[in-house]
Amino acid sequence: MRFLHTSDWHLGRTFHGVDLTDAQSRFADHLVDLAQDGSYDAVVVSGDVYDRAVPPIDALHLFDRTITRLADAGIRVIASSGNHDSFHRLGFSRHQLDRVGIHLRTHVEDILWPIDMGDCVIYAIPYLEPALVHRALNVQRNHQSVISHCVQEIHAHAEQHFPGRPVVVVAHAFVTGATPSESEREIGVGGVGNVGSGVFTNVAYAALGHLHRPQEITQGVVYSGSPIPYSFEEARIPKTVQEVKIDADGVKYHAIKLPQFVRAHSIRCSFEQALTRDWSDKDALVELELTDSKRVPQALQKLKAKIPNLIHLRWVDEHFQRSSAEHVHTHRTTDTAVFSAFMKHVTQHDPTPEELELFHEALRGGQQ
Repeated sequence: MRFLHTSDWHLGRTFHGVDLTDAQSRFADHLVDLAQDGSYDAVVVSGDVYDRAVPPIDALHLFDRTITRLADAGIRVIASSGNHDSFHRLGFSRHQLDRVGIHLRTHVEDILWPIDMGDCVIYAIPYLEPALVHRALNVQRNHQSVISHCVQEIHAHAEQHFPGRPVVVVAHAFVTGATPSESEREIGVGGVGNVGSGVFTNVAYAALGHLHRPQEITQGVVYSGSPIPYSFEEARIPKTVQEVKIDADGVKYHAIKLPQFVRAHSIRCSFEQALTRDWSDKDALVELELTDSKRVPQALQKLKAKIPNLIHLRWVDEHFQRSSAEHVHTHRTTDTAVFSAFMKHVTQHDPTPEELELFHEALRGGQQ
């Protein structure tokens, strides 16, 4: 059997406030065409179907249309809930939908609700917040313990009901050793959200979601990545889906590159260079990193008039190298000296008389 492994659709998400419904619709159309033309047996979505617990109406309609088209073509859909999804809403009517080949796995009890694909059996682990489930599972309150327990239960179930059959596990987690992107939401602090890749030992293929960068952690433990970039950093990373084939010869998989549904450029230059640059590409979203050592008054308004798709502006000083500052005994210095040292550290210039006066005025106001 052959299936397409995808994840992190984040339907309903915006890109720095820009509506992505059209881009996400084009991805959905491309995915359906790809699945039909390749005669795939299934499409897997490893969590984060939606971007938030209460998705916008357009996002709901888009997912509904997409899974309907896939089901009508005889292609099964296997989707689990991610940390952005509401498992209650995504899993609504999941038992009825299961009968027509739409397999939604969103609740803790769904872990041992397998999808028999003939050449293999697929189990999906929805995102499980340890604080909510660790007592019921009788495990420690961290993702490592939760996922480990789930995979052990899956192996025991598969050995009893599908002996000798390759096992595919769908999961939404941060596996240790993976490289994150800037647009992902943290699911733990201090490493408690991490899961070691060893928990997927003896799994034929682990179809992972949560991280937006496509990557292989170890043999058969793979992130497909998000199909659309949700930050300027991600826009530099090729987007893919994974083709997975399982038969008597074993498991084979490879990445299929996706079209660029969102074009976004991060450009570093001076204010004057930005004004004189060719901006004839009207469809690309633009982030500017201005390298001027001094801020230009009304820079955003002036640049927006030249660059309509400028959606993010920040100032960087490429000549300024931060270094370890000397320790200063602040109790032995004055407020003015501390402020002056701060201005010197940030701007490489002493504060002007006007800036000093503004500081003293603010200081007097705070002491009243």
